[in-house]
Amino acid sequence: MAEKYGKTTANVVLRWHLQMGGTVVAKSVTPSRIEGNYKLWDFELSAEDMAKMADLNVGWRHLVWGESSAHPDYPFKNDLPPGYKPGVPGAGSSAGAK
Repeated sequence: MAEKYGKTTANVVLRWHLQMGGTVVAKSVTPSRIEGNYKLWDFELSAEDMAKMADLNVGWRHLVWGESSAHPDYPFKNDLPPGYKPGVPGAGSSAGAK
């Protein structure tokens, strides 16, 4: 997809997040990457490419911590892994780690 749009892979992923209605905070210390992260506004992913990206979803989220998944406004409740109980950190979780 990056080649198709003449963008970086990061641009495609960031653009996908934006088109999904998400908020994006990209971090880099490399000046060229910082500049490149702003190049999201001159292209849009096609509906077909958005569907391809959606097919990559395996239901994981970076913040499926017990503390956040139990919050009433947690936005990914429908995507929690089968058997996961909100508010109860899973095996290997760092939630509440000291």
